[in-house]
Amino acid sequence: MTAIRPLDFDQLDAGLRAAVSARYERLGYLGDFYRHLAHQPHALIAFDTFTEACKAALGPPLAETIALTVASALDNAYERHQHERLAVRYGLGREWVADVERLDPDAADTLLDDTQRAVQRFALSALDVQTTTSATRLDDVVRVSDEPTAAAVALLTGRFVAHALISRALRLQPAVPSIFEDGFDGS
Repeated sequence: MTAIRPLDFDQLDAGLRAAVSARYERLGYLGDFYRHLAHQPHALIAFDTFTEACKAALGPPLAETIALTVASALDNAYERHQHERLAVRYGLGREWVADVERLDPDAADTLLDDTQRAVQRFALSALDVQTTTSATRLDDVVRVSDEPTAAAVALLTGRFVAHALISRALRLQPAVPSIFEDGFDGS
């Protein structure tokens, strides 16, 4: 762990506690990402609000495509394991999760639809500092969807990159195992 002392739920700033209480009650725990970063409650509330606004604009299939792509590509097991479970709960299925985590949107046997593939191509190109294709890939997202979707895709990709970098700095370990380790089926 990091030298940033984790806070327990009852130690949170009142505003932050109110903002995360539904998640805390649903999960039964406060994730370490929130526990460590709760020392900046207003920024963390804004980060959470930003995340939820982007996810709402995209819906589960596209939001989870981004979450799983970035978490897999940047080896953020903390976030990947949680989003595997969310994707299965949303009804996307274990096979779909495995397909996203394969990081090959051009595979002939992919389960991803055209928009999901375009989103994954964008996310992967945005992560690759050696390429200049991310602008073209974002244009592709516009072509298969629309400008508001592409804007949300770009913003949410940045959010998951930020999460991965912070998680690495905090040395976060997954709160839950991968669905491929414990057989989680959404129930």
